[in-house]
Amino acid sequence: MWLINCHSFALEFHHDPNKVKYAILSHTWGNDEVTFKDMANLEQARSLTGFEKIRGTCEMAIKHGFEYAWVDTCCIDKSSSAELSEAINSMFGWYQLSDVCYVYLSDVSCEPFDSETISDDDFCQSRWFTRGWTLQELIAPRDLQLYDKHWNVIARLQDGGEVVDAIVRKTGISRGILTRGTPRCPGTGYMMGPLAFTLPAHNHGCPGDKIAGMCGYCHRARSSPAFLDHCSIAERMSWAARRDTTRPEDRAYSLMGIFGVNMPLLYGEGTRAFARLQEEIMKTTDDQSILAYSSGGSLFAESPDSFAAATFIKSYDSTFWLSNERKAVEMKATSKSIEMSMLLCPLRHPEASTLYLGILACSDRSNGLSRPAILLQQSKFNQKSFYRHPGGHLLKISALSPRLSIEECDIYGTSFSQPQFIRCCPS
Repeated sequence: MWLINCHSFALEFHHDPNKVKYAILSHTWGNDEVTFKDMANLEQARSLTGFEKIRGTCEMAIKHGFEYAWVDTCCIDKSSSAELSEAINSMFGWYQLSDVCYVYLSDVSCEPFDSETISDDDFCQSRWFTRGWTLQELIAPRDLQLYDKHWNVIARLQDGGEVVDAIVRKTGISRGILTRGTPRCPGTGYMMGPLAFTLPAHNHGCPGDKIAGMCGYCHRARSSPAFLDHCSIAERMSWAARRDTTRPEDRAYSLMGIFGVNMPLLYGEGTRAFARLQEEIMKTTDDQSILAYSSGGSLFAESPDSFAAATFIKSYDSTFWLSNERKAVEMKATSKSIEMSMLLCPLRHPEASTLYLGILACSDRSNGLSRPAILLQQSKFNQKSFYRHPGGHLLKISALSPRLSIEECDIYGTSFSQPQFIRCCPS
């Protein structure tokens, strides 16, 4: 990991970011940004417009007692495809490991500045809230501070207050996620927050009272109720709806850290990257909310925008959901089918004899009796095979019928004209 020495502006390589304290910048790219190559000639780098952001970041970091800072424009050697891939796959972790994240809103000016009277429109309308990459930069850091273009501090997110309420309304992300904080262990200096608990639970040298083999400080951080794992796949996808990236593939690549997956970068594959992301997610979870998207008949959602209406969804463990009748089938995905267990409800209508509601192992956060459902068309060739109906928008079922049964089935992707059919799974 390349870091900027805040005093000399020289780039220094650190093999283990766990062992260094650093500040990190979150911003939107503009014209005349400073690149990794530019940093080799500081005189040239200082002549570029983007250097002022780097200077401001380093000055703020020194003010807060840090010697190092990371800025994505100049701390990644993009001429190396291997380094670029490693950086993008590691970026969520780098933001999470940072001691402080400065959010620089270049299109927000709060002068004359008054933190008591600043309105939502003064910062929530910033372009920063519309970009795909800034989503993980909002969620991952344990200490996030918002600044305007003049480096006036707007708010520290972990302090809560009305600014956080405004961001909740703007992004749909819960207050608990935004303010959770993931502090370092005071004994080792290692991050102990959700998704970053990398040390063994026992005997890692922490001071203080022991709880379940670890100190109380680490125990509280590790068992925080605001784990991202406690948010359904669909809810996390909904946060990324209506966010844009310059390259279409980055809509998927920018979400890898939020879902805890890694995959190779294949620029040029277009929207196929988002399908690959969903396949990788299915390898790590049986969360059926990944199917809770508004569909045009496709096996996978076409983009995060398809999950815009899924902010309400809470997922269940499918084994618990189906435990009383038959063992649940783990969700297995290929590019053409998904094998899984699902509750099916036939639609009894003369013109819809092969239509079913597939009721997902999820619920409405505000109404535990409400369930999301998707519209399925039964295959003509195998009663255990279904495909998403072309008009298959996400539906809500207000109550469950006692006559619902469990079926093992394949769900096949379709085009608007005909299903993409492959061999059925064994019954």
